[in-house]
Amino acid sequence: MYSTGEADIDIEALLTPLEFQILTLHFNGYSYREIAHSLQMHKDQIYRAMKKIREKLCFVCDKS
Repeated sequence: MYSTGEADIDIEALLTPLEFQILTLHFNGYSYREIAHSLQMHKDQIYRAMKKIREKLCFVCDKS
């Protein structure tokens, strides 16, 4: 749960399970390359997923 000061946002509910896993790994200090390796994905897929994550989170924060 994330608080904007005005509203609480359930980030896990906004993201797909994969997006949430990628975001969690990123917050834990993993590089895009390390995330891709651990999830057996191409680095470009991680870049695209992070772009979608940012778009979703920015949209929610702009609405708050």
